[in-house]
Amino acid sequence: VTWKTIGQLSSIDRISKAAKLDRLSHAYLICGMDGIGKVTFARDIAKVANCLDMSNPSGPCGSCNQCIRIDSYNHTDVFIYDVKKDLDGVGRTSTMVTIDQLREDFLKQVHRKPYEGRTRIFIISSIESMRSEQSNILLKTLEEPPDDVVIILLAR
Repeated sequence: VTWKTIGQLSSIDRISKAAKLDRLSHAYLICGMDGIGKVTFARDIAKVANCLDMSNPSGPCGSCNQCIRIDSYNHTDVFIYDVKKDLDGVGRTSTMVTIDQLREDFLKQVHRKPYEGRTRIFIISSIESMRSEQSNILLKTLEEPPDDVVIILLAR
């Protein structure tokens, strides 16, 4: 079992049980200070939702194609949007998408069916930095989520 999240045993247990029952929520909010592993936990949830070998009840296998692609930030159904890095304009990596792309891309992508996994995952970090017009992009989708989509919001 390859949960990369350190600690957070009760949260890991809840996610594992929900996945085992095929009852993952359509959205999660993960809060905490910078550097505590929010993105790691979000990616672990993405692996739980898409792992090809969930025979171990405590989590994803970590070795199937889905888990490997999620770990390498190379999965076509896992999207990472970082609002704060867009506002700062520094420190962006190629795996992070700007808020303009969120506006243009998110609404189109969120309504598509998964391409290679079971579930499309949208990880949106630094949501506390969103302006109201940016958060409105998410509001309708959070209220009426499509099937096969999990939205993970990360905040301080």
